[in-house]
Amino acid sequence: MNINRQYTLTFFLYHLVRRKVLIALAATAASYQTLLFVQKDFESSLIILPLIFFATLAVYNTPKFERFQFTRTKSILFFANLIPASIIFLFLDHQVQQLVLISFVGAMLYIMPFYYRNKPLKGLRNIFLLKNIFLAFFWAMVTVAVPLAVVNMELANAIPLSLFLRRFLFVFSITILFDIRDMICDKERNHNTLPVALGLNLSKYIGYAALICFALLTAFTEYYSWIGKSQVYALWISVIPVAIMLYYAKPEANYLFYNVGADSLLIIQTVILVLFTVLK
Repeated sequence: MNINRQYTLTFFLYHLVRRKVLIALAATAASYQTLLFVQKDFESSLIILPLIFFATLAVYNTPKFERFQFTRTKSILFFANLIPASIIFLFLDHQVQQLVLISFVGAMLYIMPFYYRNKPLKGLRNIFLLKNIFLAFFWAMVTVAVPLAVVNMELANAIPLSLFLRRFLFVFSITILFDIRDMICDKERNHNTLPVALGLNLSKYIGYAALICFALLTAFTEYYSWIGKSQVYALWISVIPVAIMLYYAKPEANYLFYNVGADSLLIIQTVILVLFTVLK
């Protein structure tokens, strides 16, 4: 009986990760953080969360269009999530729709699922260093700029911009984890990522530097009373699991370390933030 339960749990977790549900939950959790920080039209703005969840699932399950077949699992998942995301999209304001479309196009340019003359086109993720910058930027766009647009807050103002930069720095440090994971196969494919070009240790130091900048920016925003002390403590604590994972990260580490642990870091941050907000 226990063996069957363990198998069922393992099977469930495997498909949760394989179908990118954990990543979609992370994007949704990070977007919820944004709404929690601004506390403006909170209940009415929650409509953006299911859109971000379904749109993220659609993007991360995008099929390779050169060999596109609707019967394939990934193709079915792509449309199964794109349809509800599109329906919610129709009920959004024009400004929010523009940001969502920009983010979606950016995501397509990053993963580049298109082919030309039977050869895959290179996406933004094949460009040294810019891969990490673009990925962190688009995650900040989706999880900060889009929710802020829903509550009619402009990114150009100091408080929203600080929130955008914090998210960028936090996600940037996480992107280095996945570059470390793929270090060996990236060398074989001649993908010039940070760990391939600069080495394992220097890449980790860059990740630590991003986390330090995140912590300093968090303290700066508290100094100007943009966020509360309890929220600062929560964000500082959320740095610890990322730093620990960077320390122990190595190429081709076990499946759970990256595909469950690293993918859950934004969810963990959100849980810590909610707990500190409730218990303050």
